Amino acid sequence: MTGKTTAFEQHLVVAKHLLRNDGMICSLANGLGHEERLVQTFGAHRVLAATTTHGAYRPEPGHVCWAGVGKITTGPFMHHHTEHSVETLMQLLNEAGLQPHWEADGRVLLWNKMLLNIAINPIAGLLGKENGALLEPMLFESAVSVMLEGAMIARAEGVRLADDDILIEQLRTVLEATRGNRCSMLQDIRSGRETEINALNGEICRRGEMVGLQTPLNHALASIIEHLR
Repeated sequence: MTGKTTAFEQHLVVAKHLLRNDGMICSLANGLGHEERLVQTFGAHRVLAATTTHGAYRPEPGHVCWAGVGKITTGPFMHHHTEHSVETLMQLLNEAGLQPHWEADGRVLLWNKMLLNIAINPIAGLLGKENGALLEPMLFESAVSVMLEGAMIARAEGVRLADDDILIEQLRTVLEATRGNRCSMLQDIRSGRETEINALNGEICRRGEMVGLQTPLNHALASIIEHLR
């Protein structure tokens, strides 16, 4: 499933009709919580965790522009999948030129992407600037604080993240590599579309409540973005 989080429910209806009984499914949408919904619908044995660094957009209905070549990384979610057990899927992705990679811990995979998104998207969206603007020291410090607040929730859930200094370096590396990019949330805000804030910073707040931890920075960003519309 490659759609945005705001269209997840509609795409789930389509997936129910398309997925074979022995098929497997994953979501490449931003945010957390999609995999749990897929497990409820299709069963844990059919669901994988997945992220992508490919870039694509749809200039018009029926046409997709592959704007940036990246990779697709997959891993187990609730079921004990191995790279060997999903060999057919990995082969198909490879033949399609999508550069598949296997990650042994799917929850770490999803959270690593989540932490980058909650740190970059809302701040760049509010500033109305490219990702590289967040490399300015004070803005970078703000992005780091938001990210580490999310990391606190991940660790409370038992996710084995890397140390904070490694997470911070990963954030800097991504910002440098995408310094000229306009993130998806900035594009949504400018176009007057619904953003994915609820599945990003809003989801951090919900998960924080579940583990009894406060998330004031993510709450503030989620509230501000939500009230822009």
